[in-house]
Amino acid sequence: MVFDHLKKLLQEVNVILQKEKVRKEESRKRGERFNVFEMLGVAHYELSHSKIIAGFLNPQGSHGQGDLFLRLFLQTIENKDKINIDTSNAKVYTEYDIGVNGRLDIFIDNGSYGIIIENKVYAGDQPEQLIRYDTFAKKKYKEGNYTIYYITLYGYEASNNSANDVTYECISYSEHIIKWLQKCIHESATMPLVRETLVQYLNHIKQLTNQDMDSLNEEELRVLLADKSNFETAAKIGAFIANADNVKKIYSLKSQVYIDSIKKDYENNSAVSFPEPNGYDDRAIFVVKIGEIHAYIGWSRDKFPKAQLFCQVEYNSEFQAKSKRPKRDESFNNLGLESLLKDQNECCLWEYFACDWEEAFKRLKKVVEIIIQKQGVTPLT
Repeated sequence: MVFDHLKKLLQEVNVILQKEKVRKEESRKRGERFNVFEMLGVAHYELSHSKIIAGFLNPQGSHGQGDLFLRLFLQTIENKDKINIDTSNAKVYTEYDIGVNGRLDIFIDNGSYGIIIENKVYAGDQPEQLIRYDTFAKKKYKEGNYTIYYITLYGYEASNNSANDVTYECISYSEHIIKWLQKCIHESATMPLVRETLVQYLNHIKQLTNQDMDSLNEEELRVLLADKSNFETAAKIGAFIANADNVKKIYSLKSQVYIDSIKKDYENNSAVSFPEPNGYDDRAIFVVKIGEIHAYIGWSRDKFPKAQLFCQVEYNSEFQAKSKRPKRDESFNNLGLESLLKDQNECCLWEYFACDWEEAFKRLKKVVEIIIQKQGVTPLT
């Protein structure tokens, strides 16, 4: 009885989702989903997002609006009286070098007050990252004259290893950046080039945070789930897929057809093996080993619908465990594979694919082919 109701609910939800799929396709044909940010592939790269956000925040920026966007940003993320600084002469930097303590993703400085923004789209924290930034800020501004913000897609907190006892504020793309962009768009009504750029970036963030469903379809979905029996069933589904182990099993089942295909393609190549993922990164779903190089498909530990697929490449197996991590490098797209990672795990390469199974496994296969060609691996004995 329970499963019959679950099946019926999923069928009704799927009808709404199919309507949304048709709407998006019709919108695409009309050119309404054209987005230069998507074309440039900035979705998962912190540096790209930092440059875009900083470009709008910069009072000297080419948008020509002075400190307007910066003031709107501060109004959005804070009580307007909490940070009372002169924004007209503020300087905005990206990748600001603070020496041995690293680089600040976004740094806003007006001489007497500093704002540090650590931007995390998908990358993990570096060791003592916010601690080092806090040390820099204390030395430059003294206590109380700076604020550190930690921005993620959904407002997650930094790891204890990164922040420890550092005071910082969490902000999110899903709420704060979207609200800020909406305010900027409203104020840019008479400036079409600036407004449309903001609109495209807003749409890009909505897609990135799963908030681009049509309002009518959203409302229909809410009404459907508001029914008592439906709500209880949906709650059970939510609890089930919130469990990390269940997520991994679901992802593994979903990807089985791609796994089987890759295994078949390389079944006669003795240089390629497929170790069990259990001993690897605990997010790993499928591992391919070529010589001393390991490439694997994994998943982020976020709950649905936030969980993401990723493809990762590492040299040897020192960093496949759950503890120590190498430096992560976002140059994966060039497929040069950093001289096949032979700097003894100075870095590992990775790329996220949202929930695009086909694209993720297509990239894994491409990576395997490049490793075989470049490494000149000898057959395994």
